[in-house]
Amino acid sequence: WGSCRWSRHKMWDCLGIFNEGDLMNRFLGKSMDTFCPMGPWIVPAADIDITKALRVQTWVNDDLRQDGSTLDMIFPIAELIEVISKAMTLHPGDVLATGTPAGVGAGFKPPRWLKPGDKVRVAIEGIGELENTVGTMPSSEL
Repeated sequence: WGSCRWSRHKMWDCLGIFNEGDLMNRFLGKSMDTFCPMGPWIVPAADIDITKALRVQTWVNDDLRQDGSTLDMIFPIAELIEVISKAMTLHPGDVLATGTPAGVGAGFKPPRWLKPGDKVRVAIEGIGELENTVGTMPSSEL
């Protein structure tokens, strides 16, 4: 540790957590207030079989953008829980955000970013649907 310079870049290097692109993409871009809508209900693990394929779909203004399955995940849910619980204590009700199927805005040529007024609907088979309208960020928060 004595050889580390404690600038923000070096600290991330020493900790092995982020590079600057990761910070913007995986943290700041996904953790701002209102950026993680959930609900309107939670399905207890006992009520759903996580070993079966659950279809996951996302529409933007009724245009199907994502269509995948929970079995397409890079890591099975049980493995994610096992690995994460080695590093932190998980409690009943904790939520693990795992990502989404192919079809995010950055993957389109040209990119298709969400804009104020867009309606985003997500459906997970056996759980339900959630729809939200993209709002604007107050200028005081820019």
